[in-house]
Amino acid sequence: MKSHIVHHCELKNISQNGLPKLPPKSGYFRKLLRKIQLELIVSPENYDTRFFFRSTAAIRAEIQRHRRLSKSYIIHPFSKFRIKFEMIMSILWFIQFAKNPLITAFFETTIDEDTGQLSTFHIILHLCTVFNIIVCFLTGTPKFQTKEVILQPRSIAKHYLLTFFLCDIISAIPFYYIAAKVEKLNFFQHRTILFLVTIIEMISFARLSTALRYFRRITSKFGLTHTSWKITDLVIKSLFLVHWAACYIYTISKILLDISRTTKANSWLGMAKIEPFREKVTTWERYVQCLLIGICHFFGAGYGQYEIINQGEIILFSFIMVCGHFYKTYIAAVVLQLFMTTTASTIKYREVLNQLDTYCSKNKLSPSIRRRLTLFYEHRFNKHYFKEEAILNTLSQHLKYEIYLHSCKALLEKVALFRSLSRSTVGVIMGYLKREVFLPNEVIMKQQLGADSIYFIAFGTVAIILDSELEYKHLQDGDHFGLVPMFAKKEPKLSIVVSLECTEVFKLHQKDLERCIVFDEEVYNVFKKAALERHKELITISENNKANKNTLTSDVLYQLRKGKILEHSHYSRRVRHHTSL
Repeated sequence: MKSHIVHHCELKNISQNGLPKLPPKSGYFRKLLRKIQLELIVSPENYDTRFFFRSTAAIRAEIQRHRRLSKSYIIHPFSKFRIKFEMIMSILWFIQFAKNPLITAFFETTIDEDTGQLSTFHIILHLCTVFNIIVCFLTGTPKFQTKEVILQPRSIAKHYLLTFFLCDIISAIPFYYIAAKVEKLNFFQHRTILFLVTIIEMISFARLSTALRYFRRITSKFGLTHTSWKITDLVIKSLFLVHWAACYIYTISKILLDISRTTKANSWLGMAKIEPFREKVTTWERYVQCLLIGICHFFGAGYGQYEIINQGEIILFSFIMVCGHFYKTYIAAVVLQLFMTTTASTIKYREVLNQLDTYCSKNKLSPSIRRRLTLFYEHRFNKHYFKEEAILNTLSQHLKYEIYLHSCKALLEKVALFRSLSRSTVGVIMGYLKREVFLPNEVIMKQQLGADSIYFIAFGTVAIILDSELEYKHLQDGDHFGLVPMFAKKEPKLSIVVSLECTEVFKLHQKDLERCIVFDEEVYNVFKKAALERHKELITISENNKANKNTLTSDVLYQLRKGKILEHSHYSRRVRHHTSL
């Protein structure tokens, strides 16, 4: 039975950020540099951190790798700075995606032709885009498939140059300002440059997927579900697509009107009475007309209010209609995924959570227990539930063995005890290990119940508390506990071993250990050596604790005899409440 305990750490405070502590009398400048450094290193607050690094020890190891492999100015992609920066950039990109095509299409009524100057808002917007280019050259690159983070400056620059550098450069150039300036050129130059501006500007829209990914991290802070986000994603994409269609319909129709040199009645712009040279027509009226005809053709709802006669415009609207058909197919696929979900394992996991919720409601469990149960299932199944036994039963014994070794690969690399044993012996030990998951403040082992198992920590942190209520130490990824009671005759009594965060351990029972020793006697020697080393540490800690207590008692008695103590404070012992789940 697992028990719940509230842990109050008594060990020396360890820096959780993995950085060396500053001297007590550090100056303001050094403290400022440390704050900046904390903004640039990996942070547990980032949305993707827990997908790459599953424990506090793994995060600290990544911080050390960051300091060792890269320059001090390199920004980790899962840092606090990136959280704030991505929020700002997602909003700025949305503004640019809406503003730039609009100004390029209707620049006659949006830019002052007398001054031809950009507004302060536009200047700030483009400066932010330039700043984004600089930041991208200084930010590490995550690989989600392999769960690796590239931190070398040369590799970062190469990856960025081959991906979104061109898009960002184009976003930083005010093409609508160029379009306004070309009005002063002759007809051919104006027509050519405006067409090139229209085509080049479309390349920057490749950043829409990045903006949506950043925006997803903002919505995750508000607990938006996967289904709600998918709907939001479709709505945002649809709004931008019809907006771009409206803007480029007007831009290209203007170019075609100039090229054809025909009467305005031959163009749908003339039929709608929204030609560029027509007076007393507002930008809003032009935009609404383009938006309506764009929606009709993009979603295949009809041909709109006006008949398309010009051959160039027929090609334009046909292209928009084809793009719309592809997008409708994409919408249908996404909607089907929302109803059927991506995988059967996700469906099963949600069914299990629904059953768990029903079980909690039926038994009237408290909200705190519900949260702990949900957290346990989340870490135990990683949001994917499947019948593992049914799958393994269809495989051969050799394949089962290989799969199990592969799943324990991370544990093999972390546990130092296994490095002294042969691969075949380690394989035998792995075959007897049993996986268990413990939530924060759960008791893993009690001395009163007997220590008949050895535990190897896959990920997480545990605290070892002696019988004297002295906290011995914290153990983390790759550490072990439970060896001392098996191999040492007079061991200091361990009161409890408690998990400090979500911890995954692999348990080896004493009977299974005996079988492993029969297979290879070296197991006994390696494990006993580790047990005696741990036993020596425990003895030293216990003796120091007793000496400190005796010294404190002697000092108090001496003060009482001298009459220097009239009153003394009562220090209540810490009481741990063990509650069964």
